[in-house]
Amino acid sequence: MKLSKTQKRAVEKREQIKNKIIIAVDPSSKKHQIEILSPDVVPIMRSFTIFNSGEGFKRLERKLQGVKKDYPSIEMVFAIEPSSHYWLNLLFFFKKRGYIFYLVPGLFVKRSREIEDHTSRQDDPKDAHIIGELAARGKYSQENQPQGVFAELRNLSDAWLEISQEMVTHRLRMRAILDKYFPEFLKLFSDFLGATARFLLSKCPFPVDILQEDMQQLNQEALRISRSIIDSQIISELRTVAIVSVGIEEGIATARFKLNQYLEKYELGKKQQKQILIQIRTYLKKVEYTPYLLSLPGVGYVSIAMLLGQTGDLLKYHSVADIMSYAGLDLIYNDSGNKKGSRRVSKRGRPKLRLILFRVTLGFVRHDNIARRKYLRQRLTDRPATQAIVSSISFFVRVMFSVVKERRAYIGLDASDPLVQEIRELEVQFKKKHKKAA
Repeated sequence: MKLSKTQKRAVEKREQIKNKIIIAVDPSSKKHQIEILSPDVVPIMRSFTIFNSGEGFKRLERKLQGVKKDYPSIEMVFAIEPSSHYWLNLLFFFKKRGYIFYLVPGLFVKRSREIEDHTSRQDDPKDAHIIGELAARGKYSQENQPQGVFAELRNLSDAWLEISQEMVTHRLRMRAILDKYFPEFLKLFSDFLGATARFLLSKCPFPVDILQEDMQQLNQEALRISRSIIDSQIISELRTVAIVSVGIEEGIATARFKLNQYLEKYELGKKQQKQILIQIRTYLKKVEYTPYLLSLPGVGYVSIAMLLGQTGDLLKYHSVADIMSYAGLDLIYNDSGNKKGSRRVSKRGRPKLRLILFRVTLGFVRHDNIARRKYLRQRLTDRPATQAIVSSISFFVRVMFSVVKERRAYIGLDASDPLVQEIRELEVQFKKKHKKAA
C-alpha cells in the first residue's frame, strides 16, 4: 500500500529511534529531571534529578557509563523538551561526547499528560516519562542548533535586531519631543533622522536655538554634511518656520537634554550596526553558497545572516516543507467530514525566522517572479497585504532552496516570458480594482 509523505516520515522517525536507550530530560533553570528508558520503553532505573551545572552533568555521565556496562551494544540518545534556554548547556556538553539529541515539543507534552494518568497533573518525573514515550513513538523533531559560522551569525543577527528595536524606540521618543516643541521641523524633512537632520537636531533642535544661529554658517555646515545634496532653501525655510512655530516653550531645557540623550543613543546604534555588518560579511565569506543567496532580489548581507542564523546550514534540510515547518509557517487545517474549515499558519516554530522570511519576501515580490504572481492573485481576492505576503513566502523559500541546492545564481525572468505577461495583466487588474475602491 502506498503511504503519503507524512506517513512515510512518521515511519522513518519511529524506525530511527527504535531499539535505542532513550535518556528523557525535562529541563528547568536549576535542576533537570532524568528518566532512562530501555528499547522496550520501560524505565531502567528510578527517575532522578541533576543540577544544571558541570557537576550535575558529570553525575549523569557516570550514570550513563553504568548503563553502558549493562547494555554494551545498544546506542543511547537524548530526548529533551526544549523549554526556554535552560537545556542548551546540557545539549552542548553531551553533544561533544557524541550523543544525539531529539527534541519533543512542549505542546506535545502538555497534551499528553491526561493520557498518561487521566489527570492534567504536572510534575517533573511524569513529564520526563512522557517525553521519553513521545520520542519512542516518533513524536520529535531533529535537533538543529547552529554551530560554527552559523552560531556566530545567529548571535550577530540577534544583536542587529536588538539594536534596531532600540533605535526604533529612540526614534519614536524623539518624534514625540519634536511634536511638542518644534512640530514644523518634521514637515521640512522626508526623514527627520537623516544625516543633515540629525546634525541640525544636535546643534539647534528648537526654534529658540535656530533664531540664535548664524544662518549662513549653518547653511555651509549643512551642505558639507549632506555633500551638497540638501537644498539650501531648506535652511532659510527652517528660520521662517522657527519664527512662527507653535511649539511650546515650557520645560524646553530638559526637553533639549532628553533629545540629545536619545540622539546620542541613536548615533551609537548606527555605529554598532556598521561594526556588526563588517563581522557579518566576514563570516558569510566562509559560507560557500552566500553568492547564490545574494543573487536573489531583495536579499542583502543582513538578511542572509538572519536567515542562516535561524535555520543553520540550509544544506541539512531535505525539503522546502522542512524549512516552512521549522519557521511555523506550515498550514493548520480544521476539516471534518464535508466541512472545510479555515486555513492558517501554525506559528509553532521560530518567530524570528518568520519575521525575516516575511521581510525578505516583502522585497522579493516587488520583482517579476512566481511570488509576485501569487501576491497579486491574493490581493485580487481581497486578501489583506500582510496575508498575501505570508501566502507568498513559500515561493520565496522554494527559489532560495533551489539556488542553494543546485549551487547556481538566481536568473531573473526575461520580459518575453509568459509569466511576466501574466504578472502585467494582474497588475492592470489590481490597479483598476484599487481605483474603483478609492
